[in-house]
Amino acid sequence: MTIIPSHLPIFNVIFQAVQTRFMLL
Repeated sequence: MTIIPSHLPIFNVIFQAVQTRFMLL
């Protein structure tokens, strides 16, 4: 699992959304 730096909140939100989508699939 890739660690997202705290200074990249946008990428963090995108990563979380992608994870949620894969989990729902």
